[in-house]
Amino acid sequence: MEGHPFAERVSVNEFQLVAELTKKHVEPKDILGIVKEQNKNNVSKIKTIYNARDKIREMNHKGQTPMEVLISHLHDNALDIITEEIKRDPLDCGCQLRKSYGLPCACEALMYSVAGQCIPLDSIDVFWRKLDKIPLKDEENENITCDVELKKFEQVFNNQSMLGKKIMLQKLKFITDPNEEPTVKKNTCGRPSLKKQQEKNEANQSKPSDKEPTIKKNTRGRPSLKKQQEKNGANRHSSHVSNFDILLEEIPSIFHHYVASIQDVEPDGNCGFRSIALCLGLSEDQWPKIRAELVEELSQDQYKKVFSRDYNEMYQSIYFEGMSCAPGTKWMIMPDIAVLIANRFGVVVHFLSKKGSSTCFPLWKGHEYFQDHRAVTIAHVHGNHFVMVRLEGEYPMPPTIGLWNQYKHSYAISWNSKYKWHLDFFTSSVSRSSKVVIDE
Repeated sequence: MEGHPFAERVSVNEFQLVAELTKKHVEPKDILGIVKEQNKNNVSKIKTIYNARDKIREMNHKGQTPMEVLISHLHDNALDIITEEIKRDPLDCGCQLRKSYGLPCACEALMYSVAGQCIPLDSIDVFWRKLDKIPLKDEENENITCDVELKKFEQVFNNQSMLGKKIMLQKLKFITDPNEEPTVKKNTCGRPSLKKQQEKNEANQSKPSDKEPTIKKNTRGRPSLKKQQEKNGANRHSSHVSNFDILLEEIPSIFHHYVASIQDVEPDGNCGFRSIALCLGLSEDQWPKIRAELVEELSQDQYKKVFSRDYNEMYQSIYFEGMSCAPGTKWMIMPDIAVLIANRFGVVVHFLSKKGSSTCFPLWKGHEYFQDHRAVTIAHVHGNHFVMVRLEGEYPMPPTIGLWNQYKHSYAISWNSKYKWHLDFFTSSVSRSSKVVIDE
């Protein structure tokens, strides 16, 4: 009976259980687990829980207008702030209200208005939401301790491997002292990292030498991989190939001339999120923050339409509470996740791979809303690993992904105009390279 529509429905008692757990803000995946635990014969799927929650929401708000529904869940001050924000000119928005208060800003409200939609409750920070108008009790004199949580932490810590214990301690140190500089993990095996190799070269260059200094000619970016290989081959006394060259060989040759640097990360199943953290100027150890930000972004209702049947798979790949290596089901799904990254952080996302490269712009807003936007680039290497790449110069931009082409807002079309030269440069370069191959 599994897979049959009738068999996947919840019973009356289970429906009431879903309603009670929803009021307590229990996550849908946890609700599904509780329902199946109480009824071993239940074959419901996560979609069944979402459908039940939608019915519960409709029953609770029957007879109310969309604005009445929104007002019933908001703090009075939040409603006043939103009302004043809507009166502002969207062109002068700057998204300050969204960044500082977690409330829809003027340009965001305009987006919903143009689309004929009401402001969704999920777009408002949980700080402003409430279920009733009863004043909150005074918690000033309440005795709050962390004894239970510390005991649980100790139990989990003792069951971890040596690597897991180190990672947990790093995160605990970040909580207790966020201003402390993160420690750099030493790599005791394999070749030295690119950063260490560069530091070593700079140290050697700074030492006095009796030899006449050589002048290296570099017009734009690093020398091509071919020239570097010829140079290495000419030197009979050294057969060493740097980590940079090994990783560069995994990147399509059309970008080689513009690659300024490649930064490798720890290959623990979180490498994609580690690479994005580096792209945003964070430490790679802050990959849990990137996962949390993307989970929050994905919780917005509009993404259910964007990802459709792949929504749950995308959620499961991002949501990860582990402290050590992530299993294959938790690896970053590229290039689709670029939509979430671009929207959440207001960046242009480039994904480089020999199997197909792509670009993704923010989906809902045009470039004029991001005055200081930047482009971030990650590459898929060796078939199972992500690294951060820094491109420089007037580099070619790979074509935009299908999800952006299909679901972009009318405001977002301006991205194509702004970067038309770069996008056309890639197309013409690929065409020329294909012609050379055919002529040869």
